[in-house]
Amino acid sequence: MKAAVLEDLDKGLQIKDVPEPGLRPDAAIIRMVAAFIPGAMLELIKRETREQIPWPLPQLPYTPGADAIGVIEKVGEEVRHLVPGQKVYCDDYVTLPGEPSVGAYVGLLGPAPGAEIVLGMWPDGCLAEKFSLPADCVAPLGIAETIAPEQLARLGYIGTSYYAIQRGCFEPGQSVIVNGATGVLGVGTVRLLLDIGAARVIAVGRRKDILNGLEELDPNRVKAVEWHENRTEADTLIEAAGERADLFIDAVGFAGNSSTTTACIGALAKGGKAVLMGGINSVVPIDYPSQMIGLQLTIKGSEWFPRSAVRNLLNLAGSGALNMSCFKPCIFPLEKAQEAVEAAAYTARGFEHVVVVP
Repeated sequence: MKAAVLEDLDKGLQIKDVPEPGLRPDAAIIRMVAAFIPGAMLELIKRETREQIPWPLPQLPYTPGADAIGVIEKVGEEVRHLVPGQKVYCDDYVTLPGEPSVGAYVGLLGPAPGAEIVLGMWPDGCLAEKFSLPADCVAPLGIAETIAPEQLARLGYIGTSYYAIQRGCFEPGQSVIVNGATGVLGVGTVRLLLDIGAARVIAVGRRKDILNGLEELDPNRVKAVEWHENRTEADTLIEAAGERADLFIDAVGFAGNSSTTTACIGALAKGGKAVLMGGINSVVPIDYPSQMIGLQLTIKGSEWFPRSAVRNLLNLAGSGALNMSCFKPCIFPLEKAQEAVEAAAYTARGFEHVVVVP
């Protein structure tokens, strides 16, 4: 079968003939239909950036990947909830049996201690005609089968937003600030908040065209604020919202400047909550007496989403309660996997996302 293989950091992904994956008792072999490409994947396969990643990475050679939509080819003898021919969503976050705190994103990296063990057991991702995952990472699409797989491949980023919103104890009717709103993660966060009942969404981002597109989703509920370094203040956000916000979701990409994140926290009302799921890599200052004691803010971190949320997400999408029609997949064939990874890093933004198909 064909697979996109990384064996030389100076050559990028090469399309190779490789053996089909072996079938493990507790796993499934899946035929890839649409594989999502995160924008950060390029950093993991380029020498100059890969060597700066602080977390364990798969050992060369390997096939990268992330989450995907596929069709079950075979199931192991211990698998009961899957059958060949089913269309499925494939979550690439794999944990050690009996040790859920030790996990890694197959085909990408492992941010948790012990992740190198998982990556050693499951080094290859989904950028291949067929791939394998533990069966508990695979969920039948159910009513979401009606959605184009190229659109549904974005489900992992929607799930990341979904979990962050849950972590923020969101309630319909609340006012929410989304920082990094013009990225793939941020646009999905805004779309989901609108569909589950946010009264107001203040979308903060760099790209004016995408901010305009977010306002067009619902002009009565979305207010865009263009990000300006060191000039986006809490008062600006409060004015845009008409009041202090109930919840702040930080979806900003890798960034060394925390000024806007700080401003968003500063725009929260008493009892407000901040959930950080972005990529800030600098100190975020907190006003202890005013924000933590006076306003009684709650600040949480969030990453990915629990397996238990997948069915809810698929049902939301399949029922139309989550409107995915605004998402625009940029489709590349497997033979152009390297071009797809570069497009995800450099050109796909906001409403657009990159997928690879066989």
